Parts: sequence; C-alpha cells; structure tokens
Amino acid sequence: MHEVFATGHSFLHRADPRLKLVAGLILAVVVAVVNDLPALWWGLGGGVVLAVLARLQVRPLVKRLLGLNFFFLFMWALVLFSPGTPLFRLWFLTGSVEGFHLALVITLKGNAILLVTLALLATSPVFELFHGLQQMRLPTKLVQLFFFIYRYIHEFLMEYRRLRQAMAARGFRPGTNRHTYRSLGYLIGGLLNRSAERAERIYAAMLARGFAGRFNVLVRRPVRAADVAMAGAVTAFAGWLVAVSLGVS
Repeated sequence: MHEVFATGHSFLHRADPRLKLVAGLILAVVVAVVNDLPALWWGLGGGVVLAVLARLQVRPLVKRLLGLNFFFLFMWALVLFSPGTPLFRLWFLTGSVEGFHLALVITLKGNAILLVTLALLATSPVFELFHGLQQMRLPTKLVQLFFFIYRYIHEFLMEYRRLRQAMAARGFRPGTNRHTYRSLGYLIGGLLNRSAERAERIYAAMLARGFAGRFNVLVRRPVRAADVAMAGAVTAFAGWLVAVSLGVS
C-alpha cells in the first residue's frame, strides 16, 4: 500500500508521531463539535496552513478534496431544500436559510478535518503511528487490531476479487433469484473460511519468530523541543477556535 504523503522533508514529516496524533485528534474533535461559522472558517484556514507547512503533494491532495466534496454535492442537494426560512426558489423547490447553514457547516467541517488529518497524520508512515499508539500505552489488543486491519484489508479484497473472477469464469451472472443468493452466500462463506485459515498461518509464523503478544519497537524516537512546540501551537489554535465559537475572543 502506497502512502502518498508519508515521504517528504517538511518539519511535520520529522515530527514525533505521538505528538502529532494527540494534537491532530484535539484539533479534529474541536472542529467536529464547533458549529460557529467564523470558527469553522478559521479551522479550515488552519487546515490549509498545516497542509502548506507539510508540503503535501498538490495532485493527490486535490484528488482527495474533490472526492470528498463530490460527496458533499449530494448532501447539499438533500439538505439545502429542508424546511425553514425561505432563501431562494428553484422551480418548485425552496431553499432554506437553515438548510444552507447546515450544509455549509458540514462542508467546512469535512474539509478542515481532512486537511488536518492529512497534514498531521498522513505525513508519518502508518507503522510509525501504530508504534506511537503503542508507546502511548493504548490497549495492546486494540492497537494490534488496527494494525492487522490495515495490513491485511487489501489481501481480503484481493481474495474477494479472485473468487468473483472465478465465479464469472464459470458463467455466474448475478440477478434477483435463489441461485444468485445461494452463490453469494457460498462466496461470503468461502471468503471467511480462507481468511480464518490465513489468519492461523500468520499467527503461527509470528509465534515462530518469537511473538509474545506485543510488538517490539526497535527504534525509539526522542521527543524534541520543536515537536512539543508544534503540538502546543496546534492545541492552542484548537483552544482559540473554542473561544471564538463561544464569543470569548
């Protein structure tokens, strides 16, 4: 699996993944719970600034933003015409002020959180993030669950494609009939059975290599003053967004 944004030379790429996890989570949660438009505009601006500081590749970044906002287009079509104070009329549909406000809030939140996540988390290799979670004393089984989902989800999908290709090669054409439902049931059952067998083989291989229920971290990254300053600045910005939303600033 290719990690597009994990390679780079910005200071965010070199920052400690543990501090980036904490700071990114705080800022993302604040953006998610704040509903004040000025605060959300500032949150989106902060996400843009972080993306620029991280020197994210423009083409993959734009591709992800377009994918997210393409989904939001359908959301606008549904939410914009919800009941409320009339804002405009399009044929027999009436756009409402409340619908426009809600759609704009959701759009700002989604884009801001995506930018923050890409700038702070995607700039570290995924395995470093998992090591960071483990060093932060999160439950070991939970970290391992996330790790194995990330590591083997593509294997699961590849096995699914192979089985579907085998069914198509034998003349299977899906429809709304009993044969289709039975065939899809066999497909799901076979997929789960092969996944269980593969999991047992992987676990046996891990035991043969000395696995004792915990991943060993071979390289421990020291926490630098610059990393603490970065995390402090992001956290302070999140606190300022809360103040703006409450009208304190």
